[in-house]
Amino acid sequence: MTQADPPALPPGAQEVRRLWNEADLRARLGDLADEADSATLWIRALAHHNLAALGVRGEAAQAETALKRLLAAEPDHALALAYLGNATIMIARDSRNFVTKPATVRNGLVHLDRAVELAPDHVAIRLLRAGSGKRLPKLFNRRGQVIADLRRAAELLEASGEDPLALAEVFHDLADLSGEDAAMRRRYLLSARDAAPRSTWGAASREIFEREFGSDFAS
Repeated sequence: MTQADPPALPPGAQEVRRLWNEADLRARLGDLADEADSATLWIRALAHHNLAALGVRGEAAQAETALKRLLAAEPDHALALAYLGNATIMIARDSRNFVTKPATVRNGLVHLDRAVELAPDHVAIRLLRAGSGKRLPKLFNRRGQVIADLRRAAELLEASGEDPLALAEVFHDLADLSGEDAAMRRRYLLSARDAAPRSTWGAASREIFEREFGSDFAS
């Protein structure tokens, strides 16, 4: 059974989800009360998750704790499952126990796969699974799944027209995964260039476009 759309995040959690500065994330955590209501748990989970994604050790386990509390009340919340999967994989990343790492990663992938099964047309869930899979070693054999997730996310973003910069980033990722297929890489980079206004391009994007197509093309 699939969900048309997972329940929306509380307003405060939506904001935290987009924060990628360590000081800002810690400030939000410092402002939280001790209550265990859904909104507080979401803010706590997402702040710890994003800190973990920034490479701060120990944060993934705290995200996992908050997400499991949310899922205890709503076991099939697809977005919570996706974040739990991502957090679990980051726990494996930070672990020094090389014996248990693969099993921990696979547990995370189970959560991510279940999330996509529940909400196959949720862009954030597709991108969470793609992001995790993209960073995994080849032994987990996720490359095909990553490409499928990115392509579906691109279709959904193109159809909605709501986030052109996110669409450009998806096309960038697809270009990076094109391997030795130069024509495919070029096609995805052209799509990335056309997806968002040039004023939104970062320095890295400009450098890529200039290298691929020449400075006049990217100016």
